[in-house]
Amino acid sequence: MKMIKAISLDFWGTIAVFNPQYSSARTRYLSDLFGVSEDEASARYKRVKRDFDHRAEQAGAAVTPLVAVKTLLGECPGNAASILRDIEQLVRDHPPLLHPEIPELLMRLNRAGYVVGVSSNTNFLAGKLIQSIFNLAWDFAVFSDELGVSKPDPDFSARWWFKSMRYHLGQYVPGM
Repeated sequence: MKMIKAISLDFWGTIAVFNPQYSSARTRYLSDLFGVSEDEASARYKRVKRDFDHRAEQAGAAVTPLVAVKTLLGECPGNAASILRDIEQLVRDHPPLLHPEIPELLMRLNRAGYVVGVSSNTNFLAGKLIQSIFNLAWDFAVFSDELGVSKPDPDFSARWWFKSMRYHLGQYVPGM
């Protein structure tokens, strides 16, 4: 009898990493949008992202991609929804890079009878966007922008996690 019945994998850093081509394209886009150098555009983005990541890790605060873009815009004029669509297209053009062994690993775990899924914090990129880019063999996908709470807040796992024996690979999730 298997002791572990369900396996959760963190998306960022465990399943995939950012595509450097996306990061470069996003920086060029923001540089043009703000009318600043690429270095300044990159620094603005990183400040906002770091702030949201910190809030998630310290207080379990979740943010939607639209709120993240509105925060990034600050005083800069622009339609946040339109800018978010542009950023999403950049991600589709330059998708995150999967660790090469992940698709086969997910299929093997599914065939072995494990419930396998992904759970991750998000801010600029919606969980639904990530799911639409990848056709992977996971049984569930849970992202902070959908739950309204981020890891490591215990509510993150309490709102979706199985009561059966489980294991999480990646960033720590309380209660696992």
